[in-house]
Amino acid sequence: MPRPIAILAFFLGLLCHTVPSWSQDNCIDPALIDLSHSCSGAYEPVCGCDSVTYANACQAENWFGVTSWTAGPCPQSCEASFMYVYLDNNTVLFFNSSSAYSSSEWEFNGELVTTPEENGVIIHTFDTDTNSVCLRIETETGCQAEQCLEIFPGAPQEMCQVTDCVWPGDANGNAKANIYDLLNIGLGYGTGGPERPFFPNDNDHIAWAPNFSWDWNDWAGGVNYKHLDCDGDGYIDEMDTDAIGHNYSPEFDVVSNPVADAPPLYLAFEDSIIYINGDTPPYFEVEAGLYMGSSSLPASDVHGMAFHFNYPIGLTVPHSITIDYNDNSFFGQIHDVLTVGQDLVDYEIGRYDLAFSRKNDNGSNGFGKVATIRFIVNGDIIDGRSEPETPFIISLGGILLVDENGAPLEYAVPGADTLRIIQQVVAAEKPAEKAGAFLAFPNPASQTLFLQFGRMAVERLVLNNLFGQEVFQAPVSGQNMTLDVSQLANGIYWLTAYTKDGQRLVSRIVIE
Repeated sequence: MPRPIAILAFFLGLLCHTVPSWSQDNCIDPALIDLSHSCSGAYEPVCGCDSVTYANACQAENWFGVTSWTAGPCPQSCEASFMYVYLDNNTVLFFNSSSAYSSSEWEFNGELVTTPEENGVIIHTFDTDTNSVCLRIETETGCQAEQCLEIFPGAPQEMCQVTDCVWPGDANGNAKANIYDLLNIGLGYGTGGPERPFFPNDNDHIAWAPNFSWDWNDWAGGVNYKHLDCDGDGYIDEMDTDAIGHNYSPEFDVVSNPVADAPPLYLAFEDSIIYINGDTPPYFEVEAGLYMGSSSLPASDVHGMAFHFNYPIGLTVPHSITIDYNDNSFFGQIHDVLTVGQDLVDYEIGRYDLAFSRKNDNGSNGFGKVATIRFIVNGDIIDGRSEPETPFIISLGGILLVDENGAPLEYAVPGADTLRIIQQVVAAEKPAEKAGAFLAFPNPASQTLFLQFGRMAVERLVLNNLFGQEVFQAPVSGQNMTLDVSQLANGIYWLTAYTKDGQRLVSRIVIE
């Protein structure tokens, strides 16, 4: 090879090789380097003792000072690596994050694991808190590598210690899934990014468990968009809202901060008074509208709203509340809006959590009805009350409104709204307690019912349910009596007192 070409080849080689000093296991001997030596350009690769592949033996020895080599290229370099996360106290998910490996084996506390990987994932339950884990891999070219770690809960190498794990449904980074997470999902709607490489539960991608995900390019405040992709499919859409309901955890710390002279957010019943009588069905529906803004104070740049409304749990049929979005709302047509709702009746709380968000669009401007809320009222409960009027009160709380950038917006809250339910007919027979002859209190009752008979000579009591079935009967001696009603099912009962002179006194009793 001509000298100029040889010199050029040498410097090109320096770009690809770092020449170690002679002290590194005597692999490179600078005294052997002779750039004037003519070497062929033929590609007959050799693997130098420094694990570098050279074009041929002549170049390795004379241009780079390699003292020994083997025929053929060096095996491709490889590195074993794994991530792990604790699913509970001693159950750990491992993910083989090594690249381009053809086979692998795991060793836990010195014992080989026979359970095969599934998509790079293996889950194991240990008997102790601290454990030794090794992963060994081999590539198709014969490269072998190993990584060993001592693992324990909260270790520095644990996955959620080195990256912010994704918890499906938590899109705002507060370790809970609820209505407030919908606001961020709406901001990122339609954005794409890397899919999750593995799932803690391959049968349930939105299970409440720590998930690894590569960071996306976009952020909602301080939250990376990977947290908005709740199902891990690499796209933010309606499907991600399912994780909120799947892993719902109510928020009790959000406090409304209304501002005077700001656009109002409020609830209003369609009717302020309704009347019930003997012909009223045992269950009937009442409606309230959710309104935002007014003609004088319209809403501006509203992208999302989250709040809860309180309702009388004792008067409302469980799980009967429905939300109907107003397709003519200034907030947008229904296909442009995301919705999440959750009734907390199972928490024994009269509260419904609700959120609406636009789909990654500009904020909306205007005012008017956003949705209609329907309640099914238990008329039997109301009909059994001694009071002629029953208030049905609803109110808003936990309000958060955001603009298209996720910044909070100001709002006003006019206050609670009340529907007056008035009984036109209390009972066909005049209750004995009104006449002072037969008193039953408290009514409604939940634990104990106190009876006073006055001067009436009552000798026997019979209690029947609404279907006429006898629940119990008992003899009476004296003018006062106490009944334990704590074991009775909620509902309306008829208590009949029989006197010695043949009179029959009837009182309607409500148990709740």
